[in-house]
Amino acid sequence: MFASRRRCPVKLREILEIKGAHVHTIGPDRTILDAVALLVRHGIGALLVRGPERSVAGIISERDVLRVCREQSRELGTIRVGDVMTRDLVICVPDDDVDYAMGIVTKNRVRHLPVMDGDRVAGMISGVREPLPARVHRMPLAELPQLG
Repeated sequence: MFASRRRCPVKLREILEIKGAHVHTIGPDRTILDAVALLVRHGIGALLVRGPERSVAGIISERDVLRVCREQSRELGTIRVGDVMTRDLVICVPDDDVDYAMGIVTKNRVRHLPVMDGDRVAGMISGVREPLPARVHRMPLAELPQLG
């Protein structure tokens, strides 16, 4: 008999309060080499791409960079982020819970999930397919948000 999976009622807002809400960004006119430098410098897997007036134009991930390396014969310093970014963002909102986010990530086959509060970026959640709930359950009790 299989044990039922533990539900994770923790809201993304609470996760962002613990991990921080800072999101690294890049402009669409920067090059793929610029994106790689930022990804490596910050040890992250994705950057949000800035649009006009603080909007979000898209996302570029390490997988996008690898795809470009495989498909393009041009030098990476000549390819613009805006030409290879994913424009159709898959997002969640701060009041979504971890289970919902896991479903979104699994269904859409993405690894990085921007959390949007209206037009404002509230943060980014990564590794939500399985690791995040496991990490939440392993957090010291003092760090877990109080559930009402």
